[in-house]
Amino acid sequence: MADSGPLLSVIITSYAKNRPPDVFDLLESLKAQTYPHLEIVFVGEREPELCAAVAGYAQGDRKVKVLFNEGPPGATWARNLGVGAAEGEILAFVDDDALPFPDWAEALVKTYKDPSIVGVTGPILPLWEDEAMEWFPQELDWVFGCATWSGITETREVRSVNGINASFRRQALAMAGPYSVALGPRKADRKEWSEFGEETELSLRVTQKTGKRIVHNTKVRVYHRVPRKKFRWGFLAQRAYQVGRTRRMIKRLCRHHPTDVLSTERQLLRRILFGLIPGTVKQLSTRPVFAGRRLAVTGYVLFFVALGYYAHLVSRKALPVQEVNN
Repeated sequence: MADSGPLLSVIITSYAKNRPPDVFDLLESLKAQTYPHLEIVFVGEREPELCAAVAGYAQGDRKVKVLFNEGPPGATWARNLGVGAAEGEILAFVDDDALPFPDWAEALVKTYKDPSIVGVTGPILPLWEDEAMEWFPQELDWVFGCATWSGITETREVRSVNGINASFRRQALAMAGPYSVALGPRKADRKEWSEFGEETELSLRVTQKTGKRIVHNTKVRVYHRVPRKKFRWGFLAQRAYQVGRTRRMIKRLCRHHPTDVLSTERQLLRRILFGLIPGTVKQLSTRPVFAGRRLAVTGYVLFFVALGYYAHLVSRKALPVQEVNN
């Protein structure tokens, strides 16, 4: 067990009054970490009762800070509020319905021993509410905020962190600035068909300002709950459309960037077109229901991604965030 090292601040944001059970499970998973030198900063919004419930559950634990977001609603504003209250050298962000593995914090801190690294992310594994949901294609699990499709098997440099399992050095954020409040989910006012991509924009800004790397470490693992209620055509259409809009926005935002900022998405699309779809078609004769279901959801999701991508292209609306260059 690790017994010393830098302070790790884990920042959690939440807005829904029905989330205390998930938040309590998350707090327990953080208290059980093999790396003990951490603090927890919880930022609630919309529902003051949510903060009261978390504060009551923490029972005066000095490692847990509870704040209420009285400013503009939205995850990015709440995260920035959490950053301001955090004291750690390393700032980690996890969703309120995530569950880190017991060695998550230890693996995270060890990764930062390399001074060339300013950001760390890792696998986000689906925690299905019902095992019957496991038929869903791995290549599309990003719809639910998961990230097992990448196929990364060792620590390597990546473009950006994933918001559900993200971290940066405090010094890097001091140089690059906070999350852009113009981006990110605004569930408090239900504008859920707009772009997000706040972690990608911040990651590109961090690497630009510091000249250092963001890496994906396969040992920095979390589970992400996937409730059955998300298995709805409406939710899939909404999320896929958002992703399409976001990717087009990122391409425009980074049009002068020296690298292809959408290379990861192109790689995944090739895997879907030349791997997932042909492989599933071959299963039609032996597993027609399973294969038909996978083909239907794949075509449906890709359609709405394309719709979101080209809808943003047509709108050509001004971007409210700073352009990322070299």
